[in-house]
Amino acid sequence: MALAIKPSDFYSLYRPSKCALRLYLQQKGVEPTPPSAFEQVLFRLGQRHEKNHLSTFPEVTDLTGKPAERTLEEIRKGSPVIYQGELRLQVTVDGQVIEIVGIPDFMIKEGAAYSIRDCKIARHATEDRHPEIPRQLQIYGWLFEKNTGKRPSRLEVLKGDGSIETIDYCGEAAAISYLQELLAVLALSEEPYSPVGWSKCLSCGYNDLCMSRAYESQTVALLPDVDQGLARRLKEAGVLTIKDLATRYDETSLSDLKRPWGAREQKVGKRARGILLQAKAMLENKEIVVQKPDIPPSKNYVMFDLEGLPPQLDELDKIYLWGTQVFGEKPSDFRYSLAEMGTEGDRKGWENFLKIARKLFDEYGDIHFIHWHHYEKTKINTYIER
Repeated sequence: MALAIKPSDFYSLYRPSKCALRLYLQQKGVEPTPPSAFEQVLFRLGQRHEKNHLSTFPEVTDLTGKPAERTLEEIRKGSPVIYQGELRLQVTVDGQVIEIVGIPDFMIKEGAAYSIRDCKIARHATEDRHPEIPRQLQIYGWLFEKNTGKRPSRLEVLKGDGSIETIDYCGEAAAISYLQELLAVLALSEEPYSPVGWSKCLSCGYNDLCMSRAYESQTVALLPDVDQGLARRLKEAGVLTIKDLATRYDETSLSDLKRPWGAREQKVGKRARGILLQAKAMLENKEIVVQKPDIPPSKNYVMFDLEGLPPQLDELDKIYLWGTQVFGEKPSDFRYSLAEMGTEGDRKGWENFLKIARKLFDEYGDIHFIHWHHYEKTKINTYIER
């Protein structure tokens, strides 16, 4: 029996971050939680982006829901623009019969050839930022070549900023290597190990499932300073739980432990102390004061908080709520700026926040803005550059 594969499976593997377990669970039919409100916003924006582009073509053959035979018929006829055409192929890779079905957004006639174009709301389509995008396009290109006997003239991505990025078509060898990457996960007889992570798992549909498992087993990956590489290295050493870690390591031995760090390895080093304190706090279920907050003395402080659409690596790096409130000798009411709807809504939200900040400085002088972590400072700098 053929194993069904879709080019969109690369999204399951790589987004919101690379996770073999997510692809495995999806293939086994495990239902994720329903899409969040943010994910629904992203989906609607993606649809709008695609439909807007569709409207720019004067003549389009819409094959939405039509069989692959219709797509091949329109290609033979030389239709100028084919929208949502299906490309299908059955092939054997590493002894496994697989059936691949791909539906590129657009196939566009150019002379005697066709280019293949997909619409993405991402602002980058490179291997290092969005590896799922070039992989998906390469499979589309290969499906086109195998079905028509002709190479696509080029592969293109219409990005979220409206620009078109060209991806060189690499042919069959690259496509097969990408399919092998999927098969390595889909052919597993048991779940692959994939340590949980706060930023890694937050936007994943299996977050509830994996986090509930993690808390039940008290996996070492729950500790905030245990990164993915360290969690895997600890697993190799037989350290799976927080209790295992606290029992097996002291500050010196954990500091000397090497774990993957980019293309090389690096000792845990000074982070060892914090990791062991986190383990102690979780095992004893109590807070441990490491250091008092170093906040400059002042009569008043602005408590400053931002809420943004989840960037999903980089599609919509936008803040929708800029919140401030003064506490101290002269407290204020809650003052906020909300991004408005429309193309200029993001800019207006930022500019309204600047007006609020100006009023606070006029009223309180050089007042300190207090925030929880580096998120607020990073976003301020992002908006200044934008």
